Amino acid sequence: MPFYKCVEGELLEAPNFVSGPGFELLAGKHQDYTYPVDGWYWFSAQKKAEEALGCQPAPDPEPDEREIRRRETEERAESRRRDRAETKRNQSRP
Repeated sequence: MPFYKCVEGELLEAPNFVSGPGFELLAGKHQDYTYPVDGWYWFSAQKKAEEALGCQPAPDPEPDEREIRRRETEERAESRRRDRAETKRNQSRP
């Protein structure tokens, strides 16, 4: 059960805590706060937050170019490892 905030139509979620200038919200003390706190609310479920705040979950960010290249490099390296292992197995067969 996390904290939620609607920003420009997108639902933000903070499961454990939120801190900002002059405030800190902790999940373990969520019942102690008077909401909203800097636009943050506590809801027992994401669906309830979406309905109450009129927001949708923020989309997952697209991976940046460096992340894409890193993944491709890892995939090529793994493919080379598999190829070498297969070659080694084939060479050891009678």
